[in-house]
Amino acid sequence: MLSGAHTLGRMHLSRSGFDGPWTSNPLLFNNEYFKFLLERTWVKKDYAGNDMFEDKESGKYGMLPTDIALITDAAFKVWVEKYAADEQLFFDDFAAAFAKLMANGTKDADPSAKVALTAKDADSKAFRDYAMHGSEREVRRLAATADCNGIDIASGRTAVHFASFWGHAHLIAFLTGDCKVAVNVQDAEGDTALHDAARFGHVEVIKSLVAAGADKAVKNKAGQTALEVAVAYEKTGLESLL
Repeated sequence: MLSGAHTLGRMHLSRSGFDGPWTSNPLLFNNEYFKFLLERTWVKKDYAGNDMFEDKESGKYGMLPTDIALITDAAFKVWVEKYAADEQLFFDDFAAAFAKLMANGTKDADPSAKVALTAKDADSKAFRDYAMHGSEREVRRLAATADCNGIDIASGRTAVHFASFWGHAHLIAFLTGDCKVAVNVQDAEGDTALHDAARFGHVEVIKSLVAAGADKAVKNKAGQTALEVAVAYEKTGLESLL
């Protein structure tokens, strides 16, 4: 399933030492990756990066050695052939495997379960998303119908976390005041919104959070206060605030 995800995106020489797209449309989730593995002739690529393969037919597409292993190993190749022939089978198997991966380590979780979201759940998620993007008009609109103190299930983060992480100082007073979003909630890593703001040196966010009652002494799971996080990330000049 990890290799199947190569149907999206491309390799970047500056980041991984490999270069080029796997498929003709790196923004479309389909089964072309498996079709290309079977239909094209893969030869060693002559370039300055790490060892990889390119298609002999066009030279435009690339595969990693781990991708090629899927067609040189008989047990893997069976599945390449199945997914190349049946896109929906790939979609179904990928969805099941990815859900299992995301739920790994959680208690009492059925990764195949379909959770029905209420209108309020949807508004609450949108409220956090718009806080992340700094969209004040939408945040204010959704405040009336959302659970403003709702948290992201995967990360344990609130709208104040998201706004603070991205430096949206103009939202903090509204979120903590009008919406009464708790300012000292700790996420899955033990970070508060103040830790987030300190990590990126968002001075105006820090000021607003402190004014709203942010506790400077709270430590995250790494045992760090917000000031210690700022120091670790080389954000200077925050001592008087934190």
